Amino acid sequence: MNEIIITIIGSLTSLAVMLITGFVIPWLLAKAKLVKDDNARLALEQTIDLATETIAGVVQSVSQTMVTQLVKEGRWNEQTKKLVLSEAIRLVKLSLTSEQAAQILNQTTMTFEQWVANKIESYIHEFDPNKNIVK
Repeated sequence: MNEIIITIIGSLTSLAVMLITGFVIPWLLAKAKLVKDDNARLALEQTIDLATETIAGVVQSVSQTMVTQLVKEGRWNEQTKKLVLSEAIRLVKLSLTSEQAAQILNQTTMTFEQWVANKIESYIHEFDPNKNIVK
């Protein structure tokens, strides 16, 4: 009788080990990867949100200072638009860390300057579609 119980316990133990190694461990590893991926996704979303808020602030600031002054002086033209865009990109770059910029770059095929310029143009278009967007 003891031999039968030992055989049954041994079989159940082997079955439990097979289930754990075959199903439970891979499932736990997949869940751990999802958590890691979710954390990376959340970090990227937070970085993009920060960059977008920074761009909005820079556009508003540059618009209130440089653009207003250039329009008042009658010097608002294609050349000064490019100058203002370059200054806005420079200010955004100064506001973000290199790690944040690298995190954004890993998700796009554009340079950081191109990405910022596109976001600036998008913000200007959304804020006031009648404004001239620098290309």
